Amino acid sequence: YKDMAFGVPGTHGNGQPYFADPYIAGADVTMGGVAAINTDGMAVPYSATASTPVGIFVNPNEHVKMVLPSSERSLVVKAGDTVAIAKKGSWYVAVPSGDAANWVKGAKLAYDNVAYGLKVDASGTVAEILGVDGGIALIRFF
Repeated sequence: YKDMAFGVPGTHGNGQPYFADPYIAGADVTMGGVAAINTDGMAVPYSATASTPVGIFVNPNEHVKMVLPSSERSLVVKAGDTVAIAKKGSWYVAVPSGDAANWVKGAKLAYDNVAYGLKVDASGTVAEILGVDGGIALIRFF
């Protein structure tokens, strides 16, 4: 109990207002990951083939988490279930291991369809890093 996680990917980061819309998962999705909407209007993980990113998959407390404790994004919601996608507010996300050195407080994030879904980049900024600890980052969407 002494080593509590900084946050769980996909959970709300603070008491500020946020916006999250419900969608049906069109594929298995992992909480805290970047979301896109496919041509059928269903939520899918963002990738090079998954159109335009719209936010991140959030509110894992509405689902059952099977692996505790861990800083890995391990909660997968199956296709056909309802998921929430946050477009504004502050949220916890996992820091991509290959880019961890760049994820520092104050850095700006943009969507990236090649790797993790979010990357440190001043162009196309959609979020800012508010804090980082133990492989978890608190970010705020604009």
